[in-house]
Amino acid sequence: MRFIPSRRQLGLWLHSNQLVPSSTSRFRVLLTDLKGDDAGRSQTRHLETALHDQHGISMMPVGETLDIADGEIDADALRQCHSLIARHNGDSLIFGEVMPAAPRFRLRIVGRYAQDVGRLGPYQVDWIELPKHFGPDIEGVVLALTVLSVSPAAQNDHDRSTLINLLRPAATKLTRLLESPSIPFESTLQGVSWHALGLAASLLGEYTQSRRWLEVAVQAHRTALLIWCRDSAVFNWAIVQNNLGYALRLLAEQKGDGEDRQALLKRSIDAFQEALRVYRAATAATTYRRQTETNLAHAEALLAEGVVAAE
Repeated sequence: MRFIPSRRQLGLWLHSNQLVPSSTSRFRVLLTDLKGDDAGRSQTRHLETALHDQHGISMMPVGETLDIADGEIDADALRQCHSLIARHNGDSLIFGEVMPAAPRFRLRIVGRYAQDVGRLGPYQVDWIELPKHFGPDIEGVVLALTVLSVSPAAQNDHDRSTLINLLRPAATKLTRLLESPSIPFESTLQGVSWHALGLAASLLGEYTQSRRWLEVAVQAHRTALLIWCRDSAVFNWAIVQNNLGYALRLLAEQKGDGEDRQALLKRSIDAFQEALRVYRAATAATTYRRQTETNLAHAEALLAEGVVAAE
């Protein structure tokens, strides 16, 4: 039987730190029409509604469809995404397709600073599949990944407070979904949900300097790795290994000096190396490989500094 932590074991401290009011829509998220949607744009409109009332985010339908294939977005497709973002002064872009032979749709969320254009972020995400006509609990998945996509655009404490205000409800919805699924909870959705919780908790730990949130992130990513195992979902497995490594590195920095910090950095390095074994075997994953190599180099430098300081 697969081990799935309870809320108590996850240790979600949802009521720690007060929310900071956010009165304006600081971040603009663009939404294209989903490829293969019906004439009434029902799935596109449903996705728009899921993010419509989130304080700090304004949704902007752009009324066009992007035809981008599955797999990692190549340089030409990425330029197409960023051209659309720049044209509408957006911070991120959501696009995807309704799957004709399944009750699901696929999404990809690209930030203005995503991957090899502009600011290179440490986190990684891939295509996600969600059920059609999803309810409020699964909104947590979309919200967490949307916040991740706009997070590099945060410029000050007020921006980060706005994102914190969005991430805590996303974590709450994800926890509720993982504890008491309201729909058939197949492995694909389980993996997406645990990964999204890990990302939300990691960002919360990063922004609030909370060790406890980072511990939640580590546990959530490890659970995702039990579901997206290397044999059946190798690329998703590698993405989660990278994000686990980054959460462990952040947690090590919270620990200060000492053996605990060194042990966490070693585990962080191990996770990055696991991801790189996959990326180096797949020549198409060049952007993810560069991101992970950068993350690995930073963790190794921190470990080396600690070793020198201990001598």
